[in-house]
Amino acid sequence: MDLALQSKTGKLFRVKVADEGDVRVAFVPLEKFTIGSQPKLPVVIKGKGVDKRHLVVSCVKNQIWLTDQKSEGGTKVNGTALQPDVPYHYCPGDKITLGEADFGLQIDLFVQSFDDELSPNKMIEEAAERAKGFEQTRIKEIQQNVTNAKLECDAVKSSAYDKADEIIAAAREESEKILSEAEIKKQAELKEASEVLNSAHAQAKKVMAEARQALENDQVELEKGRAKLEEDQKKMKDAFERLRVEIVKKAEQQAEASAHKLLDAAKVKADEIIRRAKETGDTNRTRMITQANKDVEAIRQQAHDQGKSLLVEYEQKASALLESSERQANEKLSQADQKVLQLRKAAEIEAQSLIVQARDKSSQLISASEESAEKIVRNAQDRAAAVREEAQVESDTLVRKAQTASLEIKSYADEQAKAVVDEAKAAGDEIRRKAVVEADHQLNVVKEEVQKARARADEEVNGILRAAQDKALARHKGGVAEAAQVVEAAKAEVESLLTQAREQAEQILEQGRQRSLALETEGQEKGQSLFNEARLKAETQVDQLIKTAEGKSAEVLKAQEQKAQAILAEAQVQAQKTVDEARRFEAKTIQEAKVKAAEERNKEASRIITEATAQAEAIKEQAHVDAEKVKEVAHQKALSLRAEAEDELATIYSEAHKRAEGVLKEREGEGGKLIEAAREKANQIRARAQEEANQLIGQSQRLVSEVRSKAQAEANGLLAQAKQQIEAMIKEQDEKNARAFEDARANAADFILAQQKELQAQSANAQKEVENLKKAQLADVERLRLEAQNALKQSLTERDQARDEAKKIFVQAKEREEEILAKAQQEYELRREQMDVELDKLRKSEQKRIDEQWEIQAKLAENRRRHEVNLLMENLQLGIEATLRRVGDGGMSDQDV
Repeated sequence: MDLALQSKTGKLFRVKVADEGDVRVAFVPLEKFTIGSQPKLPVVIKGKGVDKRHLVVSCVKNQIWLTDQKSEGGTKVNGTALQPDVPYHYCPGDKITLGEADFGLQIDLFVQSFDDELSPNKMIEEAAERAKGFEQTRIKEIQQNVTNAKLECDAVKSSAYDKADEIIAAAREESEKILSEAEIKKQAELKEASEVLNSAHAQAKKVMAEARQALENDQVELEKGRAKLEEDQKKMKDAFERLRVEIVKKAEQQAEASAHKLLDAAKVKADEIIRRAKETGDTNRTRMITQANKDVEAIRQQAHDQGKSLLVEYEQKASALLESSERQANEKLSQADQKVLQLRKAAEIEAQSLIVQARDKSSQLISASEESAEKIVRNAQDRAAAVREEAQVESDTLVRKAQTASLEIKSYADEQAKAVVDEAKAAGDEIRRKAVVEADHQLNVVKEEVQKARARADEEVNGILRAAQDKALARHKGGVAEAAQVVEAAKAEVESLLTQAREQAEQILEQGRQRSLALETEGQEKGQSLFNEARLKAETQVDQLIKTAEGKSAEVLKAQEQKAQAILAEAQVQAQKTVDEARRFEAKTIQEAKVKAAEERNKEASRIITEATAQAEAIKEQAHVDAEKVKEVAHQKALSLRAEAEDELATIYSEAHKRAEGVLKEREGEGGKLIEAAREKANQIRARAQEEANQLIGQSQRLVSEVRSKAQAEANGLLAQAKQQIEAMIKEQDEKNARAFEDARANAADFILAQQKELQAQSANAQKEVENLKKAQLADVERLRLEAQNALKQSLTERDQARDEAKKIFVQAKEREEEILAKAQQEYELRREQMDVELDKLRKSEQKRIDEQWEIQAKLAENRRRHEVNLLMENLQLGIEATLRRVGDGGMSDQDV
């Protein structure tokens, strides 16, 4: 059979595709159809820029209308682009272009002609079409709603994927920006710390250089004074030696006491600073971790629980309720369809019997008068052709036929024909009325059932929401416990690193203290032993000289009384010189003590600066490490939460999409509401997740900045306190030394005045012994100087070793930090790749499922159309057979008509 004859609506489209000389033609016997690349469509075209459902072609009042289905490539007619979802009137002959395809389309419309408008098949078909008109209208509306819902779901899904990609890209850019800023700040802090350390070292070197220069100058002056001290007397030398020993002992005792006090004060201050830094770091770290955990749990609670569990359970319950209501509605619709079909069959049979009776009666009347009957038939056919577009034409035509025949033949035939026609019309109207009333009743029943099911679904959804809130609270508590475990683990690791760093620093400080104490003790012991030896030797020599001098003095006094006055005068001159030399020696001795005190102060200042610098570096490094760890943890948490939120969004869109497709297959309006609700819920969750992720990142940045600023301020305060303590100790030591030197000077002056008379008598005989003693003392002083220089070199070497060890520890900490950052970066890249792969899989599976659903829907529609055609053909065949049987039984009488 020709395609045009198969069309139910009498419309036939011809689609011509011209592609580089190759012309293809397709006939579509539908009033409305879709063109695209998806299989199972009436017209399938594949090309660049052609969507699966690209263009809809429809016929309205025998005119062609085109509607673009929001395609990506667009549709053009004669080079003019069509607006999406806006019908366009198409004129035959215009060229249509889909997307970027090279071929063109041309569409023509053919309207079927009705050769036999009064045939029984046509009348039966029109009666059947009227009986099932409301059903076809409903099916078309449902199909249109399904199509619109499908397009809307695709648009929502596409926008969701685009938004998810934008969120992921923004999160990546933000994380990279945070890492770069953290690296820049870290480098700046390290540079600043290095500058402070270098400045402290430069100051220490400067102080040491000044002390060395003063020591060298004092040594030069001491060498000059030693040449003059060769002429001093023995007792004067002994007295000055004892005085020097006492002064040195007193200065050493004072220096040792001051050093111990300074050490104790420095230790107390350092312990206090370390304790405060530790408490501050622990407090900040605890606050940061607590805040991060709260933000993480809030985001996880809102994005995970509300987005996944609640919606999944809601969709499951709602799906069950709607499926139940759909089954009930389908049963009602099937019952209504069966009743309508029964009524339609009865109406067709009655109409067919009436038509057969009318035709039989007409045949009998025409057989009586053949010529008149032929005229009557031709007139009736002409009049029926004029009114064939309306459903009441068949009855009016029969009435006019019967009236015309009865007027021309006899009045009795006219009355009988009119009665038959009236009965047929009344019967047809009654049948149509009953069918319409029954269909309306069934539709009302279905609507009531749907409303009841919707009310029950709303009630159960509220119950589900309350249950979901309870479950969300339980999951929140579990998430808080899990986060607390993670925080405890991180805290334990940080504490272990802090303990290791403190132990290493304490070991280095303890070793430096032990070495300095050992050197100091060794130097004191050596100096004390040398002083004791020199004093013992001097006392022995003085006693011997005194005895010898007394014997010789007695002999000289007895033998040479005249020379006594000259010797006394010379002794007085020599004593004056000795006093002058003693004063100069006293000044040198005081200068020597100052040099030693300066050296001790320099050593102590260097040690304190080194310890303070090391402590400041350790505190700063630990604070930096803690801040980096907290920042990394917060960053990873933000990324994981964003990934979870994106997964939940994809799940929400997928579930909403499935739900919309399932509901819109049988219910108009339900799909749009569910999709809108799901879209609003997804937008709320996405906005909330984005806002809270931004708040978390901002809080992490602010906390990191606060920790860094506090660590820097504490380090600067520590250095300033150390400098102030050093300056105060130096000032205090200078004052004590000045007071001690003044006291020593006064005591020396008194002692010199008391011993002048005795020294004048013994000066002449003690010159040789004094010269020998001077030589021995010079040798001892030189040896002490060499030992002091060696001790100084050894302490400097040990300080350099301690500094190298501190640098090694710093390098190890830096390598560990880089290792952790590299590992975190690798984990982030791996997770991002996994997420991309999962998104691709989800997209592919979703697209595959959509294609399968469209294919199933197309197959169902095709099967439904075939079933309807088969039923109609069977009914027509039954009517024709019944008519033929009655005709073959011997015709009809006037009474039958």
